[in-house]
Amino acid sequence: MSILQIAQQLLAYISVLLGQVGAIYQAIVGQQIVITIHDTAAEVSQTLATVTDPTYGNAALRGQIDAIRAEVDTILADVVALGSPQQAGDPVTLPVTPPAGYGGASTSAIANAVWSQPNVSGYAMGDTMRSLVYFFDGINSQLAWPSPSGGPFRITANIGAFNPEPWLYNPDYGLDSILTTDATVGDWLNRVAARGETWTLDTDSLYWRTFGLGNPANNTTWYCTLSEVEFAEIKALIAGSSVLVPPIWPGLAGVTLGAPVTMTPPGDNITVDCDGVIIAVTGTPSWAGSFSFGTAISYRNVGAVTFTDDNGQQEFAQTFGWTSGVYCPKTMAHASGFAYRAAVGVSGTLTPFVIN
Repeated sequence: MSILQIAQQLLAYISVLLGQVGAIYQAIVGQQIVITIHDTAAEVSQTLATVTDPTYGNAALRGQIDAIRAEVDTILADVVALGSPQQAGDPVTLPVTPPAGYGGASTSAIANAVWSQPNVSGYAMGDTMRSLVYFFDGINSQLAWPSPSGGPFRITANIGAFNPEPWLYNPDYGLDSILTTDATVGDWLNRVAARGETWTLDTDSLYWRTFGLGNPANNTTWYCTLSEVEFAEIKALIAGSSVLVPPIWPGLAGVTLGAPVTMTPPGDNITVDCDGVIIAVTGTPSWAGSFSFGTAISYRNVGAVTFTDDNGQQEFAQTFGWTSGVYCPKTMAHASGFAYRAAVGVSGTLTPFVIN
């Protein structure tokens, strides 16, 4: 067989093969179209069933929307009927005729049911509330609140009528307004009272008190808890201390030195107003012993000094021995002089001084 014949035979085979492939392609395309159309029809049928469903379909949704809209219209109508809303701080306006079941007289079934309701202990709530009222009334007279402005003041008030108003009228008398001429606490309170209040002594508590300070209708009582003893102490501080104290060396700049007195054994009485004396021992006998305090020296048994008051009386004597020492009275605020003794052979000076 020639090459030409072989080529012609191959072409024939290829032609047959192409024909078979074309037939297969046409069969496949036709089947896909049938499947696609079938699926689309199924989906359309399912969608139609959902839309027309009596529970979840469009008609059912429309019915629910209409019902919700009707309810909203009803609520809006009720809100409009209520009028302006209640504002904070404004009195509450109640209906002239209470609605059914709203409160009512104390003899109503609702009131009786409420007040007769037993508590956990088995007692009626009405009796429990009455007991609480008696309890607060009982302790009312025992409670006293401090003044917000401080000071020795306390307030008591009728709990049932208590309101913030009494604090606006608290007694704010400062203790610095007390005068030494005020004989009693009451004299001071009534002298400085600024709102026409009158303070009287409570014979039970022994505190001074005033009623309805600033407003007699507020049912309050103010007490001043300052005792007469404390009041007297405050006046003493205002007047200055009356306690006498011995003079104390204030430093050289705080004194005026007098004329030195030469020490002459066995001693002498010196009349001179003074708050003390500077004694300098400049010479001692050979038998005199001494103590050394650093560079300072104190001799033993060389003399003593005593101060004299304005009645010529002496106080307890103080021994001296420093080469230079300061001595002040121990039992008087001021001396009218001093007396000294000195052993034979002791020399020195005594210089009085007055505190400036």
